[in-house]
Amino acid sequence: MATREILAELATQYAHTFSQPITAEAAGGVDVAKRVQLGEAVDIVVLANNAINQLITAGKLLAGSLVAKGDSEPLRLVGITLSAVFSLLYALLFLPALLLGYRGRT
Repeated sequence: MATREILAELATQYAHTFSQPITAEAAGGVDVAKRVQLGEAVDIVVLANNAINQLITAGKLLAGSLVAKGDSEPLRLVGITLSAVFSLLYALLFLPALLLGYRGRT
């Protein structure tokens, strides 16, 4: 699955850049929601808005942390690719370091 390969590459790049390994995993939305509902810890989760809202209501995700970026049908209609979605994930992973002044290895 291309998603797994992209996530693996992002995790490798992050670990190399910041000397901090991370775990990135692709899985079906229903399975991910169940795992979070059962208490599995996550830093970033990408799910449908209704699944995120259910997890927030259940106290499994931080209230106010939902960042809505659209759903799959509108993404297809406007031509946003999967690589664009993963560019967003890349930005989410690297933005905190950049905001704190990280400018790459010299």
